[in-house]
Amino acid sequence: MKRNLVWAVCFAMLLLGVAAVAPAQDRDGRTLSHASLAGEWGYTETGTVVPPTGVLVNAAAVGKYAFNNSGHFTGTQYSSNTGAALGTDAVQDMKRGTYTMNSDGTGTLTLDVYDPTGTTLRRHSVWAIVLDDNGNEIRGIMVSMTLPNGAKVLPIMTMTAIRVFPGRGGEQER
Repeated sequence: MKRNLVWAVCFAMLLLGVAAVAPAQDRDGRTLSHASLAGEWGYTETGTVVPPTGVLVNAAAVGKYAFNNSGHFTGTQYSSNTGAALGTDAVQDMKRGTYTMNSDGTGTLTLDVYDPTGTTLRRHSVWAIVLDDNGNEIRGIMVSMTLPNGAKVLPIMTMTAIRVFPGRGGEQER
């Protein structure tokens, strides 16, 4: 009896160990990779940043990303913040960056935000992300922000992105 119990416990531990190191898969059994993000995504960002002045600045943005299969992406957005002059409308931004996607569904976005012409750098940021909802949603939190002059900004920003056309883009290439 004791021997069977020992074997059952050992087998259960083995199964749990294998499950802990197995790569993440979506509902269809596909392993997550760079191709998991390929395609177009609509997103919103909301939160607060603390610039070197120490004054809290609320910020929000809505935009669109286009991810390729090789770890690069571009995007456009309209952003607004309480640090803008009164009467100032939302500002249009252009984004370029790189990304990593781990087999467990976590990843990193590293991006630069430019003026609409793509010539004047406005800020640099890094986001920790996780792929959710069977590969159709991204959730993220900004982990760092740096201004063009090198000043660090403390971010408290989150992002949610939804695949614009589920079933297209990287879906076929996973």
